[in-house]
Amino acid sequence: MISIKNGVITVREMTEEERERENERMWSKARHDEAQALKHAREQGEKCAIKKLIAENNALIKEIKAENERLRKLLAEYKVKLI
Repeated sequence: MISIKNGVITVREMTEEERERENERMWSKARHDEAQALKHAREQGEKCAIKKLIAENNALIKEIKAENERLRKLLAEYKVKLI
């Protein structure tokens, strides 16, 4: 560890316990950062999946509306032929 006091740089060696604590702190931070990155990636993936499902659903709705219109016209023609 380096500290500056009154313009003089002093170097102090870390004890084994301090090194172990610092190592654990760094590993803990790395695990946390990785978990956050994975969470963010999962959330982004879920958003993409939802957008894709909505687009597919909208396409199906459009097809159903077109088929309903076609059937409505066929029914109207059939009613005219019956008269």
